[in-house]
Amino acid sequence: MLRRRGVSLVEMLVTLLALSIVSSVALGLLLRQQRFYAKAAEAAAARTALREGIDLVATFLRTLSPSAGDLYAIDPAGMEFRAVTGTAVICGIDSTRTHITVPPVDAPLPIPLTSWVAEPLAGDTVLLYDPGVSQSMEDDAWRPNALAADPTTGPCATTGPFAGITRGRVLRLSSPSPITMGVGELLRVTRRTRLGLYRAGDGLWYLGFSDCLSSRALPCSSPQPVSGPFDRSQPAFAFRDATGLPTTTPAAVRQFGITLRVLSAGGGYLDSLSTLVAARN
Repeated sequence: MLRRRGVSLVEMLVTLLALSIVSSVALGLLLRQQRFYAKAAEAAAARTALREGIDLVATFLRTLSPSAGDLYAIDPAGMEFRAVTGTAVICGIDSTRTHITVPPVDAPLPIPLTSWVAEPLAGDTVLLYDPGVSQSMEDDAWRPNALAADPTTGPCATTGPFAGITRGRVLRLSSPSPITMGVGELLRVTRRTRLGLYRAGDGLWYLGFSDCLSSRALPCSSPQPVSGPFDRSQPAFAFRDATGLPTTTPAAVRQFGITLRVLSAGGGYLDSLSTLVAARN
């Protein structure tokens, strides 16, 4: 009769030791793989934030004309500028020339003549296109005027292509519009807006927007994040004049420089992106 031999204590200990070594090696490989994917995800998110931030800033900067007063204030962390919040065609002007009517967004017209990114509010600036008195474009100009009150509802002109539109938006201006303007001219509504880096409640720095209205108790709204987080240890914005030298005068700016940086969790630079944008003049 054969006796079946069992496992000795030494063999069991050797087996457990071998298993622990294999498990340790496998766990180490798994942790390194997790760290690799985490770093890759962090880098991808950072580069996405950089591209979004740079593209957004460049898009707004290309529309600005500092020499025309579009730029209010500048600093290394951001800038305040005149942002267009809507455009429209004038469909009525009252006898005082202080009440201008534009068609509603949903007016029954062949093509839309009014478009708002944000509804006009008291404190906004209205840029009125003045064709001047001559047939040439030499005396054409955009004339700024302040919006004295929130828009109301009223009819457009009673004759002409806008007759029958009774739900127009009436914009009350702080001063009379130029006498050379008439029905059919263009207007743009603008609002003072800040774009720059700000510190959020989580302690990190983001690129954000805030708009400002003189009619508010607190003129500027809380910043709304659009991209980030970014590094704040070095200036993000640079401003240069026509000679290429740094300037602190908004009207003298002819070139914008933007540099955004992101930091890794360990505190070292992960990536950065820079661009130059020429001012529109």
